[in-house]
Amino acid sequence: MNRELIVVLGMHRSGTSAVTRGLKVLGVELGEDLMGPGADNPRGFWEKKEIIRLNILVLEALGIKWDSLSLVPPSRWEGSLVKELQPVAARIIRKNLDRYPRWGFKDPRTLRVLPFWIGAFELSGISPRYLLVVRNPVSVARSLQARDRIPPARAYLLWAVHVIPYLARLRNRRLAVVDYDLLMDNPLPQLNRIAAQLAIPAGDGMAAEMKDYGEFLSHGLRHSRHTEEDLMGNPAAGDLIKTAYLRLHRLARDEAGPSSKIFWREWSQMAEELDSLCASRAGTGEDTGRPQGEDRAQGPGPSRLMRNPFNKTVARVPANAKWMVIQRKVRR
Repeated sequence: MNRELIVVLGMHRSGTSAVTRGLKVLGVELGEDLMGPGADNPRGFWEKKEIIRLNILVLEALGIKWDSLSLVPPSRWEGSLVKELQPVAARIIRKNLDRYPRWGFKDPRTLRVLPFWIGAFELSGISPRYLLVVRNPVSVARSLQARDRIPPARAYLLWAVHVIPYLARLRNRRLAVVDYDLLMDNPLPQLNRIAAQLAIPAGDGMAAEMKDYGEFLSHGLRHSRHTEEDLMGNPAAGDLIKTAYLRLHRLARDEAGPSSKIFWREWSQMAEELDSLCASRAGTGEDTGRPQGEDRAQGPGPSRLMRNPFNKTVARVPANAKWMVIQRKVRR
């Protein structure tokens, strides 16, 4: 049986939920046991709980949180705890593809731990197709400031450490880039574009699904929209963030393709610039002040904190016991 896996990647607050819901129009199953709606995303997150649990665990093994500004040292990807989790991820992948021959998942943390997942896909013998969702960093930063009280300068750098470091690992893989604002403006052409670039054949029920999707998008999902001029005129963003977004936006408008050698050469230069920027910040104490092990998922609101599957279970046990409890929860 031919199995198809679609992996949605994107920074927090970039519209990944809206785009992932659109995959259902294309006949991509998202599975069951999804994270319920929250105050910061009342139409649903479309995230599978076991993927969230696993990504939180991988972040802990790497010694970072979702909003850490530190880059992960290459040696940590080879750490024993990270390696022990890859068979768990492979089992999740195989289990869902056995049930859904065309399955997709998203969690914004996935982009931050992409090397882990690439290893898990190789272990599974699966070659996924990747869908990168981008949104103007001004909109992302303002959303993070409203929801998480993250200052703009920090939010822009957080965007960079999610989006820039590992994208080059997808250079020779099937990749489509979609801009959230373009999809909100005209969803059907963007879905057709995604289907064509990821080689997803159209299903028989697409017309009915598209009607439901149009109603889904009409419920005030987009609270702000900013132009390229807004970004270029924003001094808090910095040249690196501006250049990275403009390059991705060109891919989303099909002004360049993922096979462009020029694009990847420029992207490698941006990754090196980000390395230097983060290295210059090391030891300044500007990363994050929250206690180790606290993952505020995608926001500080009570609904998301209450849904964190680890908060109450592991808060008062030693580190080794905590690790065992979390592993059992992921493997359930």
